[in-house]
Amino acid sequence: MKPLPHMLWSSCIAVATTSGVIAVHPAFASQRFEDATAPLQRSFVAQTPSAEDRLAEADRFLQQGIQQYGRSPFREALQSWQMALELYRETGVREAFPQESRQGEGNSLGNLGIAYRSLGQYQRAIDHLEQQLVIVREIGDRHGEGVALGNLGIAYASLGQYQRAVGFFEQALVIAREIGDRRGEGAALDNLGIAYSFLGQYQRAVGSFEQALVIAREIGDQLVESNILGDLGIAYRNLGQYQQAINFSEQALVIVREIGYREGEGNALGNLGSAYVSVGQYQRAIAYYQQALGITQEIGDRAGESSILNNIGRLLAQQNQPELAIVFLKQSVNVRESIRGDIRGLSQELQQSYTETIADDYRALADLLLQQNRILEAQRVLDLLKVQELDDYLQNVRRTAQTQSGVDLLNPEVEIRNRTVAIGYELADLRAIPYAQLTNQQRQRIAQLNEAQRTIINDFQGFINSPEIQALIAQLDADIREQDVLAELDEFINLQNNCGI
Repeated sequence: MKPLPHMLWSSCIAVATTSGVIAVHPAFASQRFEDATAPLQRSFVAQTPSAEDRLAEADRFLQQGIQQYGRSPFREALQSWQMALELYRETGVREAFPQESRQGEGNSLGNLGIAYRSLGQYQRAIDHLEQQLVIVREIGDRHGEGVALGNLGIAYASLGQYQRAVGFFEQALVIAREIGDRRGEGAALDNLGIAYSFLGQYQRAVGSFEQALVIAREIGDQLVESNILGDLGIAYRNLGQYQQAINFSEQALVIVREIGYREGEGNALGNLGSAYVSVGQYQRAIAYYQQALGITQEIGDRAGESSILNNIGRLLAQQNQPELAIVFLKQSVNVRESIRGDIRGLSQELQQSYTETIADDYRALADLLLQQNRILEAQRVLDLLKVQELDDYLQNVRRTAQTQSGVDLLNPEVEIRNRTVAIGYELADLRAIPYAQLTNQQRQRIAQLNEAQRTIINDFQGFINSPEIQALIAQLDADIREQDVLAELDEFINLQNNCGI
């Protein structure tokens, strides 16, 4: 079974400067901001020191968020941009600096939209990006309009609306070419390529990626270059050219580690894992997946985390390890349920569109549970898909504890998951520290973890068959029987409640 891709979109982050607005990528935010700084030239109605100070503070928060976005958990950037937004909206700032505050408000809204999308909160992302689009059109900012359209396309694509996303990307591409924005043109071409990939148009995707790559290298934008290299890797894997896929993914990994781009590193590691699955090197694939999982969880990338968990589960199922596969597939479902919970305010069409992008993975888990004669657990997984359909027609349908919280991991399953990925988590944390800043103890620990990981890679089957893991698997039988009894009792109680007994 082919691993599912998690492709990295080219979002444009906006930063306010004293001379206007530019779009940058997080790994270059500090450099771009400093380059754009110029002597203060603002028109204002009634300048007061406090208003000017507050505007400068808003600019600092906006810049701080940009620096945090590429290297830290997304929530840190989100908090900084929320502070910037509040400052730009202050009455005193608006009255003293009407143009700059409105521009800053739009930039903050757009960046918040990107952060929410990265966190898997697609409803909030769309809301903020639509507000940004209104502002940039109101003030006649064509560059900002292209950025907002591109980021809206990414948000809709994340919900499975790929054809709709193509429309947004095409509009962004037209604007970028019209105003001579080469960076925006490259981002739009990259995003179009990703959308074409999801639509199954792989050759067309490769053509779009290759155009984008020329631009990224021409302007020296390493972050976009790394995104495109990773996307080319996925496209070539889909075309069955696996060595090409590995080569492109390895190039992407080198760049993202060099520039400290954590989201890109997690994505590149996951893509390498999937490429090695395609050539039958399963132990090596698991090692890359381990590291990718640690990074996605660290930065709050729920879409990436759920994709990696799902790919680990499918790989274990392929290796005839159903009990272990179920552990990871369950966890993937639970992460996706948290995302579904955050988009309940969107239209039924958009909610259903997202559900369709993940439904096959739910069914794969249910099928695996049925093969293990774990019928009630399989039913709960399928019920998660049905609840949305029922909600569409019966607004007062009573959710059970199971459908509210996803699927339960039994205690042995939690322990198995933790042991399997613990090395990857710790390695990911240590590799986030610049090498020059590592202590001798940390460097020794990295060497130890690398050796431990090599041991698992060389004898992953032995790791699975180790007494500790097998004891946990054996413990599952007793836990499953106990869970079935509790589930039957819970369903009986729910039936009584629904009948008014």
